Amino acid sequence: MKLSELTAAPQQTASSPARMKLSDLTGQAPAAPVEQLPTQVVHAGDQQRAEQGANRTIAINDSLGSSPLGLVAALANLARMKTDASLPEDSTLRKVVDTTADNAIGAPVAAMHHAQNIPVGLGQLVAHGIGGGAADAADRFARDREETYQSGIPTNPGSVAGAIVGEVAPFAAGIGSLRAAGVIPKAETTLQKLGQLAVEGGAIGAAQPALGDGSFAAQKALQVGTGAATGPVLHGIGKGAGAIRSGVSDVLEHVRDPQAIADRQILARFGNDPQAVANLRAAVPDVPGERLTAAQANPSPEAVAQERVLRNNPATAADFVRGDNANNAARMDVVTKLAGTDADLEAAKLARKQAAQPFIDQHLTPATPEIRWNDAGKQIDDALNKPMTRGDDYRALQEARGIVAKVKGGTLQEDDAYPMLQELEQSVSSPRAQKAFASAFGSIDRNMIDPTPIINQLALLRNTGQGARATIRPALDAIANTIKESQNTRGKVPVDVLDSVRQNIKDYIVKPNGALASGQEIAALDPVKAKLTALIDAHAPGYSDYLATYARNSEPINTMESVRKLLDPNSPHSLNAAGDPQLAITRLRQVLRGDDKARYPMSDAARKQLDAVRASLERRMISDNKLAASGPGTAADLQAGQGSAIGRGLFGDPLAGKPGALSRSIGIGLGGTLGHMIPVPGAGIAGAMLGGLLPEAAQGVNAKIAQRIGSTALDSQATADSIERALLKQAQKKKPGALGDLLMLEGQVHGAQSQGQRP
Repeated sequence: MKLSELTAAPQQTASSPARMKLSDLTGQAPAAPVEQLPTQVVHAGDQQRAEQGANRTIAINDSLGSSPLGLVAALANLARMKTDASLPEDSTLRKVVDTTADNAIGAPVAAMHHAQNIPVGLGQLVAHGIGGGAADAADRFARDREETYQSGIPTNPGSVAGAIVGEVAPFAAGIGSLRAAGVIPKAETTLQKLGQLAVEGGAIGAAQPALGDGSFAAQKALQVGTGAATGPVLHGIGKGAGAIRSGVSDVLEHVRDPQAIADRQILARFGNDPQAVANLRAAVPDVPGERLTAAQANPSPEAVAQERVLRNNPATAADFVRGDNANNAARMDVVTKLAGTDADLEAAKLARKQAAQPFIDQHLTPATPEIRWNDAGKQIDDALNKPMTRGDDYRALQEARGIVAKVKGGTLQEDDAYPMLQELEQSVSSPRAQKAFASAFGSIDRNMIDPTPIINQLALLRNTGQGARATIRPALDAIANTIKESQNTRGKVPVDVLDSVRQNIKDYIVKPNGALASGQEIAALDPVKAKLTALIDAHAPGYSDYLATYARNSEPINTMESVRKLLDPNSPHSLNAAGDPQLAITRLRQVLRGDDKARYPMSDAARKQLDAVRASLERRMISDNKLAASGPGTAADLQAGQGSAIGRGLFGDPLAGKPGALSRSIGIGLGGTLGHMIPVPGAGIAGAMLGGLLPEAAQGVNAKIAQRIGSTALDSQATADSIERALLKQAQKKKPGALGDLLMLEGQVHGAQSQGQRP
């Protein structure tokens, strides 16, 4: 059989619309028109089925034509008619084939028929605008088309589905395109939305064909009015349907994915700032192993208030306490490593001593008169023990030996003996004797320096603006007096005295109130300190290197000794919830202030680590800010996102410590109903008790969510991950009103059609 024979439109007659002949589809011999078959030949039921088959053929050709869908529908129609002709009416196979064919035909034909209602309705509207015969012809065409469709296509799931698609798709695509292009402005308020829906509904009604009784104007007015009224009404119904769908989805998400609910809470509590994620990502802990909370990484009054809610909430407070304890342990680990062990401290002291002691022994060890004059005597004895002419030089050396012996024996003061040796030195002429006296004076003046340059420096500085200051001038005078009082009769001062003045120079600044010298005041004495260093270095070469070596080897010692003050068990301290010593920022600041004023401060690396520990403790103080009342049920807590109304009713606030009231009502009511359905005494009470388990289950879900909220907010990086997940999920979710909008549009189109129309 040719496709044209299945899809060709039947010939029209002048009296009535022609029907496709059965012979065109069945291959039987031509017969008289169905309407003229005698009842003894064609049974009334067969006549009705034949007419329906012909109308189906016309509807297929009108709606689908020669398209692939038209071919499928024509073949399904042929199969149905062949089956009806060959099988009895009560045959199961015939019923199956008829049902399948009707649905296969109904879906595409109904979709196209309803989609074509728009051009038919608009054409009818234009024809009535022209008037005369055009209006009558358009009305007849619309009615005949609808009659053929209604007769040939029964109502079934396929035709209903097709009708919905045919009614909704054109308007959804058209209105959607107009909205996207900006032709239809976006409604910002509910009143604007309702007005817009009324206008759209009226337009939909105007585009539908008028098929009922009465005047065209009356029918069209009814269609436009119905469409305009249906939109706003069904808008509310659609919104309700969307809310139910959203509520069910929310409940399932609580059970299936507690982390998603926690993410939603985290987003509402800590993600309102568009820069929140970037700030959380950029925050770097000050101490290795430390974890920053969301409020510490991205501080703001709102974030701190939300963290206070979580810290005060029984469901999440323990997480924050454990986090604080872990961070304290990380800080204490830094401090403990810097403090070192007793063996480390002793090793550092030994290393410093071994590095500095040779210079100290040679240049900075105080020499008593007995030691110095004994060494001088050795120089004289060495010269006399060597062969030499017994002349004046020999006698001078012999006299010098006697003078030295008297000083050593205590019968002659060195201040008196020194000029006597000088007089003898001037009397000798031989190189040996001159060398012996020079070596003797070197021993006598061992580690002694002429302080005249430094005394002159003090005098010059005293007469400057800095020297005139109330605290500086007394200090300069005190330094000068110390040096002068240490001079011997020859005006020389032991090197170790000058070294002590240099090391303790800030102690000469005395304030009436007993306060320590300021940094500015100490700096005023820097020229004196530099002069002392240069003077000693000239007399004891290597002094500057000795100072650098001593300072360098003092760093680990001072570091360990300073840091150990933080670990002193006898100093004021407290224990945290884990029973460990809690590092206090006040004690740390005290240690750092002491290091600022120390003669030999701790190493730069150690100071940097302690500064980082201080910064960590200061950042922890962010979380201690008190921002009004914060806890379950307070204003700060209620700012968090609570999800759908159904979700709130069942689960309530996951941090509130109890489920929603709806869970208790549903649980007890459902349990009681089921219990009363069982004819056993006490079943109703037992059922109600069983239903009471629902709130417990809801609270179990809340506990999982609360645990995730606490553990997430405790870690800034986890908070950033949570916010990003929540934002991504929001973007992926379907528009809540999409289902409602679809139902609303279908209701508008269907409501605007003429009475008596069906899918």
